[in-house]
Amino acid sequence: MQGGLYNKVLKSRNITSITPTNDICDKIENLIRNEIIPSQINSTTVENIQNDIKKYDCDAIILGCTELPVVYNENNLEKPAVDTTRLLAHYALQFASED
Repeated sequence: MQGGLYNKVLKSRNITSITPTNDICDKIENLIRNEIIPSQINSTTVENIQNDIKKYDCDAIILGCTELPVVYNENNLEKPAVDTTRLLAHYALQFASED
């Protein structure tokens, strides 16, 4: 999240991006490594991070890690959520299908 993978493209389209605080990034990293990957998801951890994310004044949320859509989506974040893995797969398939 700190790498700014999407920031340059968003900025070129006059879209302001907000990166979560280091504390929230650490919580997300721990969730991924200690709960999602080993399939030991604690709903309290998910909800705590979810509540942290909901506090941001933003129009949409980029789920920029392949594991995040396992626990987060537009319904529980209550904002549009961009699943970057799904988008990549969609456009890769579209590209591969072109003549």
